[in-house]
Amino acid sequence: MYKLIPIHDEWINLGTQRNVTFTELGAGEYELIVKGSNNDGIWNEEGAAMKIIIAPPFWQTFWAYGIYAVILMLGLYVLRRYELSRIRLKNRLKLESFETQKLKELDEMKSGFFANISHEFRTPLTLILGPAEQLEQNESDDNKKEKLHTIKRSANRLLRLINQILDLSKFEKGKTKLICEEGDVVNFVKGITNSFSSIAERKNITLQFVSEASNIQTYFDRDIFEKIFYNLLSNAFKFTPQGGTIEVKISQPASGFCKISVKDSGVGISEEDLPKVFNKFFIVEDISGFTEQGSGIGLALVKELVELHKGTITIESKINEGSTFVISIPIGKDFLLEEEIAKVKAEEIFISESRVSEFLDEEVVQIESGNGKDDVNSVDDSLIALIVEDNSELRKYIAANLPSDYKIIEASTGKEGCEKAIEIIPDIIISDVMMPEMDGYSLCKKLKADERTSHIPVILLTARAGEEDKLNGLGTGADDYLTKPFSSKELVIRVRNLIEIRQTLRKKFSSSLIIKPKEIATGSVDKTFLEKAMKIVEKNISNDKFSVEEFSSEMNLSHSQLHRKLKALVNQSAIQFIRSIRMQRALELLQSNSGNVAEIAWKVGFGDPSYFTKTFSKHFGYLPSEVNK
Repeated sequence: MYKLIPIHDEWINLGTQRNVTFTELGAGEYELIVKGSNNDGIWNEEGAAMKIIIAPPFWQTFWAYGIYAVILMLGLYVLRRYELSRIRLKNRLKLESFETQKLKELDEMKSGFFANISHEFRTPLTLILGPAEQLEQNESDDNKKEKLHTIKRSANRLLRLINQILDLSKFEKGKTKLICEEGDVVNFVKGITNSFSSIAERKNITLQFVSEASNIQTYFDRDIFEKIFYNLLSNAFKFTPQGGTIEVKISQPASGFCKISVKDSGVGISEEDLPKVFNKFFIVEDISGFTEQGSGIGLALVKELVELHKGTITIESKINEGSTFVISIPIGKDFLLEEEIAKVKAEEIFISESRVSEFLDEEVVQIESGNGKDDVNSVDDSLIALIVEDNSELRKYIAANLPSDYKIIEASTGKEGCEKAIEIIPDIIISDVMMPEMDGYSLCKKLKADERTSHIPVILLTARAGEEDKLNGLGTGADDYLTKPFSSKELVIRVRNLIEIRQTLRKKFSSSLIIKPKEIATGSVDKTFLEKAMKIVEKNISNDKFSVEEFSSEMNLSHSQLHRKLKALVNQSAIQFIRSIRMQRALELLQSNSGNVAEIAWKVGFGDPSYFTKTFSKHFGYLPSEVNK
């Protein structure tokens, strides 16, 4: 019998077997106790005992457990560090997101500030450029003329800087859209290069245009390309001394890209400044011999525009050896989205040399034909122009440039302009866009929706030069749109054209024997107005006492408002309009044989048949009795 302490509590009988096997014993100390018996069944109670010690494996030793404890502690430490790091990263991301949002808001505020401040800049620029241009045309003293040149040149430079800042602001807001048309890049770039020829000749600079291909047809945005190459060429001319060379080269397309380089022999840029030339507002310092060092905007704008066009731009330069800008533009239209492709093909470009002056701040000498004076036809004394502008000087400037026989009404706010437009019913309205109380868009929209003023042509003036702003203005119903600073000649011509169009329509319909609202009215509001006026007259057609005062009252208009509205639409006074409707109704009755002449005269409000016959004959050119003959 045996038992293994501490495994067994009871004796285990082996019978005659003399061996025992233990398996899967864990590490530790054991005692094996064995006792035997003789053939008579008498047991040796003392038995025999043996100690058994099983050593643990190395992973269960004290040192192993110590290592386990260290590893556990390290694991907990690493886990804690990871958790803290994750929390820090999460907080940092939240902070970065917050900062990004704040930067975005700041950028939007900055863009809004640029847009608003441009209005403040463009208004005084209009007041500088307009009078300066007029004085220059009439000035015979060369010394004074040169000073006026300086004023215009400085004002144009300021305007160009404002436009570039606005372009950058618009680009950063993602509002600059790529609209590509199919055209010849070689011819386009050549046209821009040739526009600098007179400047090159005056500065004694050799200007060269070289192209490895005579024609490269591809899709490109003409406006963006124009800005890119005007900036690069103007930059080259500014920093190339007399006797230098400027070369524009177009390489043969390869690997789906066209390379265009602008190389000059100017002062060059140091190696340490090269990485910064495309940064906004970066200016290369200490360029000896050159006072015009730029504003640091042009090249930044160029880089943004090139990348918008899916291209790249690089620069190589050495001090006193010149600089080379290389633009790489993809060929074809596979790189464009569907909305980035224009529906019409680009026409042949004509580049005016006067465009160069905007970038070089230099006057381009041009030969002008004629005496330089506006050939503006005189208009009727009754024409009224309403000028709505919050800047008093600009109001006076616009008023001074309109023909002297216009009656000028001024308003300093949109709300005041709206009230005066409804009260006076002017022949044309010239309104600024950004004004207190009511902006130009709201003013135009309200006037076009009002039956009393819906016919009045409106010209909007704004400092915002973007296409989207222009479309917004025209979308409110404006008849024309001018960007500040504007030419006084252009404003007068546009005013004259709009009024002449209205006068032509009035003459056409005033000579018409039958009034048809659908044909006369230019908009649904005017059509509704005429239909309402005709219904009121028709309702009172047999009333020979029906007066203009009653007519005005039923139309909810004053006598003068009704008169000017009808004059604007059909070139008739209120009493003439009533008579026309009566004659029109009389003709219908005569044609349908609804009675004799005397009866029909009574039906259409004529108490005297002879007077009716005289009026009918004068209106239609034949007697009532001759209608059905």
